[in-house]
Amino acid sequence: MEVKIMELHLNNFKGQTFSFKPDKKNQVIYGDNGTGKTTLYDAFAWLLTDKDSQGKADFEIKSIESNGEASHGVEHSVSAVLFLDNNKLSLQKTYKEKWVKKKGSLNSIFTGNTTLYSVNDLPVSKKDYLEEISSIAAPATINNLINPENFNKQNWRDRRNIIFELTGDTFDINEFATNNPELAG
Repeated sequence: MEVKIMELHLNNFKGQTFSFKPDKKNQVIYGDNGTGKTTLYDAFAWLLTDKDSQGKADFEIKSIESNGEASHGVEHSVSAVLFLDNNKLSLQKTYKEKWVKKKGSLNSIFTGNTTLYSVNDLPVSKKDYLEEISSIAAPATINNLINPENFNKQNWRDRRNIIFELTGDTFDINEFATNNPELAG
């Protein structure tokens, strides 16, 4: 399956609002430290895996104020338009705060955060969103593609299986190993 990123939009994700449109060409992202390269990488990883580019699920998505505290009352979202074998797929995740105003109270109370999901501009459950992501590739494959260091941390058999999954198994590995015992592991 051929996958192309056609658009990637960040809105208040880790304090950055940014749109990236590769225009159907290969792109190189570069810049000085602190200009948002890793934030862009983290945003795409979070959109597909709920983790940052280093594989951490516990990272700060919210904008940080000058006092070091997270901003309140701001929605944080990432959206992308992908082409999968020439079929358009739009994904969006929005991370927002939940505030409750108790009966008789003048002020709302922060009760936590929630994540909203949409596929092709339609709201969906987290389960349906993850199923859509899994239709692109297995979660482990996506993790390996997003963070190539994951690939190197696996044993050689798992790496071989990943390569075959990505490129197609053009021959029977067991038959090959039987016919070439010096290469069998």
